[in-house]
Amino acid sequence: MNRKINDIINKELNKSQKAAVEYCDGPIAVFAGAGSGKTRVITYKIAYLANKGINLENILSVTFTNKAANEMKERVSALLNIDVKKLWIGTFHSVCLKILRKSISEIGLKNDFVVFDEEDSLSLIKDVMKNLNIDIKRINPKSVFNSISDSKINIVSPEEYIEHQGSNYFSQIVATVYPIYELKLKENNALDFDDLILKSVEMFKSNKNVLEKYINMFKYILVDEYQDINNPFIHFEEPTPILC
Repeated sequence: MNRKINDIINKELNKSQKAAVEYCDGPIAVFAGAGSGKTRVITYKIAYLANKGINLENILSVTFTNKAANEMKERVSALLNIDVKKLWIGTFHSVCLKILRKSISEIGLKNDFVVFDEEDSLSLIKDVMKNLNIDIKRINPKSVFNSISDSKINIVSPEEYIEHQGSNYFSQIVATVYPIYELKLKENNALDFDDLILKSVEMFKSNKNVLEKYINMFKYILVDEYQDINNPFIHFEEPTPILC
């Protein structure tokens, strides 16, 4: 083991942070306030695990912002003197994008898909609505887009939306537009931003081999701001709490 890493951990972390970094006997939840060093704990835990001989491809760290992800990459790269490309560190969307590029063919889509931004998606929504003779001056395409986006964020497919749609006119419009919008995305070999997580979840649920591949790959999963995750589809045993 690299004594330098251990020396840095002993020098730069307080007792609680050090305990969180060194605990490896099961799930752990770190409770800490803003600016108290949560990112530092995750960063040093990656370095600590690598220093124990854990392969970097077996460690997954996810967060909510590119800024936080880049900060983690830079810190770990400096600590371990490695290329950041070796690290599975990123936002939820960027990690899912990386996984989909490798495995999306397993659910019948092409690996060279393009990702539509909000402007592209809204333009496609407008085209679908016009083709359905829906008055875009009466029904705001942005509202339809937002409703579809909310559905995807909550892992609701077009079929599920149609099955559970409300009785109001707007919900009926969304139920009509949503499946055609999805078909047009597929025809364009495209995913929208929300699909990056939705399609990953769909792939894991429908393909046991792909799910097992990543379960076996990621031995350690570090999640920044885990309490903010909506509708998690992976549940861990009760974690050991540590206050920092």
